[in-house]
Amino acid sequence: MNNRHSFPLNCPICHDQRFSFFRGTSHLQKCLGCGVVLAQPETSPERYSEEYYTSWGASSDELEHTRFLKQKTFCRWLSDLEKVVKPGRILDIGCAMGFFLEVANRRGWESFGVEISPFSADAARKQFGNRIHNGTIMDVSFPCDFFDAVTLFDCLEHMPDPVAALSKIRMILRPGGVVLISTVNVDSLSCKLLGARWPHFKPEHPVCFNSSSLATALKAAGLQPIRLKPAVKNLSVRYILAYFRQYPLPGISRLLQLLTTILPDCIARFPLPLQFGEMLAMARKS
Repeated sequence: MNNRHSFPLNCPICHDQRFSFFRGTSHLQKCLGCGVVLAQPETSPERYSEEYYTSWGASSDELEHTRFLKQKTFCRWLSDLEKVVKPGRILDIGCAMGFFLEVANRRGWESFGVEISPFSADAARKQFGNRIHNGTIMDVSFPCDFFDAVTLFDCLEHMPDPVAALSKIRMILRPGGVVLISTVNVDSLSCKLLGARWPHFKPEHPVCFNSSSLATALKAAGLQPIRLKPAVKNLSVRYILAYFRQYPLPGISRLLQLLTTILPDCIARFPLPLQFGEMLAMARKS
């Protein structure tokens, strides 16, 4: 095995010390204990500048299309959450520009957000004011047992120490409160097909889960997993093309570019319920 000096000596999820390099790479390492895949972390706030949101169309009229797609997804996921917990106080960690918080507010939740990016935190503050905290969940203070629900959408994989973050979440959840997480799944079909070329293997994703390692992390933080299923998102051809412009994948990027030139715009923007190699997990504080 090659030198792992830039990786942790112990798995941050299960503390095993046995690793192998993932699919022959030198920048991805798989824990042989729980199956989590680790990358060398690059998670400074500077990474999440306005440029990071290019795939969202943050500086163009595409932003409204992105809001539309994401909020269709969030409505479905929030419906799942509301089957388990009634609307109350909710915290969205990694809230970006506040699209989920808008949906939650409309459905009777009292919404708060935490966002590491100064750019998107400022955008969210235009609607939610001082309920948006710029930083990480480890930087902010909330009272114990304060929230009825906490959400982390496309966020947990950005955290070098997910168990510490989940432990903090457990502290601020009320007894019976619920956390809802969408995160990457290295056991997904797309990861198995693409291997190290999988688009979710990015510098800002130091910890990539499978279902086993996610359940291990939740239990280590004192949370009881209650539901796990593939994450279905509403995506369009135009949105997927913008994503693969930001994170190119030969062949797929060219195919999507061709589709957008021949498809009518109304079809290229049509929301399609798709699985993108991610899972949706729910856990409760007992």
